[in-house]
Amino acid sequence: MKIESHISTIPENEEKIFNFLTDLRNLESLVPKANLSSWDFNRDSLSLGIAGMGQIGLKIAEKNPNKLIKLTSDNQSAYSFT
Repeated sequence: MKIESHISTIPENEEKIFNFLTDLRNLESLVPKANLSSWDFNRDSLSLGIAGMGQIGLKIAEKNPNKLIKLTSDNQSAYSFT
């Protein structure tokens, strides 16, 4: 399966965006929980139990201040991805 995200520009300071996205606890407010059976958000990782898909785990694999945040699946995830 290939999933592509929409690319857009955020009209905000790069440092502020980077700081927000590198603390995965901040993503909790952006994730709709209607189809989730469980969720756990930590600073460097998150775990979502998705109905019909199983457990998805993400962790920060690499970051370059104000330029790059690379996420990868964790050992608990039903799917492997970067």
